[in-house]
Amino acid sequence: MMVMDIFFITGNKHKAEEVRALLPGIQQLDIKLPEIQSLDPKEIVAAKLKEARKHHDGIIAVEDVSLSLRGLNGLPGTMIKWFVKTLGPQGIYELTVKLGDNHATIRCTVGVSQPGQDPVFFSVERTGKIVRPRKDSAFGWNPIFQQEGIEKTYAEMTVEERNTISHRAGAWRQVAEMRRQEK
Repeated sequence: MMVMDIFFITGNKHKAEEVRALLPGIQQLDIKLPEIQSLDPKEIVAAKLKEARKHHDGIIAVEDVSLSLRGLNGLPGTMIKWFVKTLGPQGIYELTVKLGDNHATIRCTVGVSQPGQDPVFFSVERTGKIVRPRKDSAFGWNPIFQQEGIEKTYAEMTVEERNTISHRAGAWRQVAEMRRQEK
C-alpha cells in the first residue's frame, strides 16, 4: 500500500528506512522536535505532534519507542535513550545482572495527525529479556533485546526479520490499516 501522503517526522534515517520497508512511499521529514519528559509515551507523542503541526500542514506521524525493565519497576521506559547514552548496551545488561531480573518490555507508540482532526495513537508491546550484547546496531538497545520466543537479538536480525515481529512493525501496520480503511 502506498502511503505517500503521510510524512514521518524523524531525524533517524535508520528508523525511516525500517518504516519505509513496511509502508512503501512514506516520506521522511527531518525536523528537530523537542521531546518532553514523561513516563507516558502517548503524552510524549502528542506533544511532538503538536509541535510538528507548526512545521507541516499535511498528514504527519511521529513515534516514541521505550524499553522498560521489570527489575526497575518499568524504568527507563520512555527515557531509554538517556540510559543507552549514559550506560550503553553493556551497562544496561550489567544493570539487569545486578538486579537479578532481565525481563524487559519494549513499546512503540505512533501518533498520526491529520489537519483539523484529533490525533490517533497506535501502540504495540513486545516482551523479552536483556542479554549480553550481541552484534552492533544503529539502534541503541537492539544488541541486548531478545524477544520472547526468538533466539536472536534485534541487532542480529535483518530489517525484514524484525519487520515480521517487532513492536515498530506492529504499530506501523496499524497505521497502514487505518489509511486503508480511510481510502
